[in-house]
Amino acid sequence: MPACNFILFYTKFSHHGWLLIVSRFCVALAQTQVNQTNSSQATQQTYPCGGTSPFTLWTTFSTNGITMTIDTSNCNFNSTPLYFTSVTGDSVHWILSGYGAIYVPSQNSFTIYASSYRNPNGTELLSDSQTNQWNVSWFGLYY
Repeated sequence: MPACNFILFYTKFSHHGWLLIVSRFCVALAQTQVNQTNSSQATQQTYPCGGTSPFTLWTTFSTNGITMTIDTSNCNFNSTPLYFTSVTGDSVHWILSGYGAIYVPSQNSFTIYASSYRNPNGTELLSDSQTNQWNVSWFGLYY
């Protein structure tokens, strides 16, 4: 039977206030057979940790996108977790795509890239990210 956890975090939702994000994760715990008997023990436990990386960390990537490397070392993950992201901001962050794809994940960091069909110029997109304060809310789930 899987073990289920709820992960809650608040993120700024435009200038109207804060948004509560609730995620539910169910993880099947590994079981170990002991001396060929029917007894077993759970060998792993789920460990979530997250945060918000500020819009000031965005940099241009190529000519048509922006990128951010997110430092997760404060979580002290023992190995590479599963990472999840969302982008928040004051305005028009809905134009972004690609930021949910995680690149170069490790126990201490990961990288995301974002682009926009509406504004394909990386320099202008970087300017939009600063003007509209596109922060990245993230969490890692280690088990």
